[in-house]
Amino acid sequence: MRESIIAKLKANPTEVRALSELKKYILELPIIIGQMNNKIDHMYDMYEYLDSHLFDFPKEDLYEKWVLKRFSRDVYEIRDKKQIDIENKNKIFFDQLKDEQTIFESAIKDLHESVDNLITLHDPEQFELYAEKIMNIDKDLKISNDKAND
Repeated sequence: MRESIIAKLKANPTEVRALSELKKYILELPIIIGQMNNKIDHMYDMYEYLDSHLFDFPKEDLYEKWVLKRFSRDVYEIRDKKQIDIENKNKIFFDQLKDEQTIFESAIKDLHESVDNLITLHDPEQFELYAEKIMNIDKDLKISNDKAND
């Protein structure tokens, strides 16, 4: 459980959905850590009981005892660093969305102007040029729409 918590916190989301899931996980983290701390406290009570009866613990168990003792502190330190990273990624994703929105708005504007200009054309050679331009804009709109749906 400990390793999976740390692995989730150290994940490097590359898309908005994964970033949102990580933010949600971070919000749930105090509950998860609280449950684990209850188990750790129970384990410490057992250690103390066995130690009072002079039980001989292997060195690995004693080491693990101290690792668990500082577990929540370590997790919260990782979480704090990750929250800064998440805010930076939020800014990056937001800037990407703004750029995509600007491109999309530009494509819509170009399409509108092309359609308006097409109505006023009288030269058949110009029709072909505008038809090609409209097809390219349509292709750009489809690409933008596909990105928006991903």
